Amino acid sequence: METVTTNPIILWVADRFYLVFLGFIILNVLQRKHGKRSGRKRVATLYLAIATFLLMAAAQMVISYGLGEWVFVLSVAVVLYGMYHFRSRTFPFRLRSPVDGRRYSWEEILFMDDPEGIQKPVDTPPDKSPQDDD
Repeated sequence: METVTTNPIILWVADRFYLVFLGFIILNVLQRKHGKRSGRKRVATLYLAIATFLLMAAAQMVISYGLGEWVFVLSVAVVLYGMYHFRSRTFPFRLRSPVDGRRYSWEEILFMDDPEGIQKPVDTPPDKSPQDDD
């Protein structure tokens, strides 16, 4: 099918966002080896990969089906709004320590949910003893 749009941004997104998508997926797989230490960041890279895939698919649809460029702009707006609305889940990557202001290493930025160990543990109810059943 012949390319209908000549917008260079849409063409670039359709051609090259596959590599960005693949990069997020590879990073997600690398985060799995860190187990529970990187759970939030692993989910965040999955959300970022989904957002990248949606933008790539929108660009491909505009090119393939001859849709107006406004469809791509609307798709970008919806994806950006979703990422902003859920920013605590999509961007948990801190660059500096809130305790002493030091810059985190790449491993701490990408693979550790809590490099300082300052998150408070979730309060769990005490174990129920057999005497409590009466």
